[in-house]
Amino acid sequence: MSSNPQGQLNDISSLLGKLPGMAYRSAFEPFRTLRFASPGCYTLTGYQPGELIGEEKLSFGDLIKPDDRRSSWQKIMAAASNGRPYNVEYRIQHRNGNEVWVRDSGQAVYSTEGSWRC
Repeated sequence: MSSNPQGQLNDISSLLGKLPGMAYRSAFEPFRTLRFASPGCYTLTGYQPGELIGEEKLSFGDLIKPDDRRSSWQKIMAAASNGRPYNVEYRIQHRNGNEVWVRDSGQAVYSTEGSWRC
């Protein structure tokens, strides 16, 4: 790994580009508005990261099948409320119309005051 900051960013970018699946950071809310998405976003969803990042665009939560939205969010909230990582499975609608199963693992990020940031 590089010792200079720009080199480290390049190393991280290269690593994220090789991950199977998608790494992301989202707002801590049911729509899961994306703040960042790795290149694997396209393979998983059929959308380029830029098409899902931001509040005025299609949200990642919009892709989650309606029958799975509430239960997956409740599991994430339960884990976050206890300061634990979450592991949830749900279905999304790929851009091509296919249903895709997703295994989502993560942990809420907290502000210095203890509230959820993402």
